[in-house]
Amino acid sequence: MFTVDSLYTLLDEICEKEYIFGEGQNGEEEFRKHLFNHMLEIYGESNVKEKYRINTNLYKQKKHEEIDIILRTPDGIMPIELKYQHKKGYTKRVNASYYFLEDVCSIEHYLSSQNAFSHIGYAVLMTDDSGYWENDNSGTAAREFNLRNGRIISDKLTWYHGTGEPHKKLTPLSFQSSYRIAWRCGLCKRYLHGIQNCNCNSFRFRYTVVKIDKNEFIEV
Repeated sequence: MFTVDSLYTLLDEICEKEYIFGEGQNGEEEFRKHLFNHMLEIYGESNVKEKYRINTNLYKQKKHEEIDIILRTPDGIMPIELKYQHKKGYTKRVNASYYFLEDVCSIEHYLSSQNAFSHIGYAVLMTDDSGYWENDNSGTAAREFNLRNGRIISDKLTWYHGTGEPHKKLTPLSFQSSYRIAWRCGLCKRYLHGIQNCNCNSFRFRYTVVKIDKNEFIEV
């Protein structure tokens, strides 16, 4: 049975062996492939698929979506979306935060609209940029989408420009439940209460996992 602890074990192994993948899209692909291969060994080829394509009306647009990894369970298909950010940078951080939270919304949509899916899915972000888990509120978009440790994500988030106008291309994100952002160190296997409480500074990567459970969605 695959649980959030199973996912922690896979992510902790990356931290323990101090794997560092590339930057940008290549790093994210390497991260996905690494997790996929490990899950393949454990759960078998018939149960684990990568870059799984589905048809969806997400954001009122009919299109094909690719899920990074899916696991077939007795309850149905479990989606896992992955983000990996190597090296620091304000613009990268704000954009990646938006797309990570977009993954959460996407998984909510899959679970609530696709009969073949399980009631649980996961969104994962791993990074070595401490600006994610520290309280970096500089900039309008950063305040709206920041992933500081302990933050509760809920309701609706909109990307506003400094002028107060909403972004024309980045769709507002509406959540069907609330989610607490909790960053974890894979070396000491503890959640962070501020990075000062973690002495594992030889490997700077930390990760957060958001568990999406359809049974906890707010009825509207």
